[in-house]
Amino acid sequence: MFGKLFGKNKEAGGQIGPRPASNFGGGGGGGNQNSGSRTVEAIQKLGETEELLMKRRTLLEKKCTQEAERAREQMKAKNKRGALMSLKKKKMFEMQLEQVENNIFRLNEQQNMLEGQRTTVETLVSMQNASRVSKQQMQEMKVDDVDKVLDEINDQNDQLQQINTAMQTPIGDAANMDDDELARELEEMEAEELDEQLLQPAPAPTRIAPSRAQPAAATAAPSRGQAQAMPAAPARKQKTPEEMELEALEAEMAL
Repeated sequence: MFGKLFGKNKEAGGQIGPRPASNFGGGGGGGNQNSGSRTVEAIQKLGETEELLMKRRTLLEKKCTQEAERAREQMKAKNKRGALMSLKKKKMFEMQLEQVENNIFRLNEQQNMLEGQRTTVETLVSMQNASRVSKQQMQEMKVDDVDKVLDEINDQNDQLQQINTAMQTPIGDAANMDDDELARELEEMEAEELDEQLLQPAPAPTRIAPSRAQPAAATAAPSRGQAQAMPAAPARKQKTPEEMELEALEAEMAL
C-alpha cells in the first residue's frame, strides 16, 4: 500500500521516496532544476493565496461599510440596541480585516524571500559554471604552448624581413654598378653646366638713358607767348547741396 502511494526506488534497493538532491557545489544539474521548479511552484502558490486574501479583504471592507450605515440608520430610528449590534459586527469585521492584512503582509515577505533566494541561487550557478569553464580552458591552454606560438610568430616575422631584404638587393647589371662613381659623374655634370652659364655674354641694355639737356628743357618755364597761347583753366563749377551731401555720405562709407 505504501509502495503504491509513495513508490519505490528500485536502484536504491527498495528505498522509499525520491533520491536526495545533490548539493549546490556538487554539479548535480537535476537537483538544481528540481529545487528551482519547487521554488517557482511555492511562489505561484503564495500568489494565489494572496489573491484569495485580497478578495477576502475587499469583502470585509464592504461589510464594515454596510454595518456602519446600518448603525446610523438604527440611530435615526432611535433603536440603540440595533445600532449597538451593528457596531459590534463592524468591530468584528474590522478585527478580521486587520488579521487578513497581516496575513497578506506575511505572504509578501515570504514571496520576496523566495524570489531573492532564487535569484541568488541562479547567480551562483552561473558563476560556478563560468568558473568551471574557465578552469577547463586554463588547463587546455598551457604556458609552454603560449611560448611556442609566440616563438613561431617571431620566426615568421624574421623570415619575412629576410625576404624583403633579399627582394630589395639589386641583381644583374645593376649589382655591378658603383654608386660612388655615379655620384662623381653627376658632380662633373653639374660643374660643366655651371661653367657654361658663367661663360655666356651679358645681355645688352635696351633702355636708352635720357640726356642731360632734356630735363632742363622740360623743366624750363614757358615763355610769355606760350603762356598767352595756352588756354586758361576753366573756372571750377560750384557744387550743389545734393552733390555735397552725396560726397559726405561716400566719405563716411569709405571710413
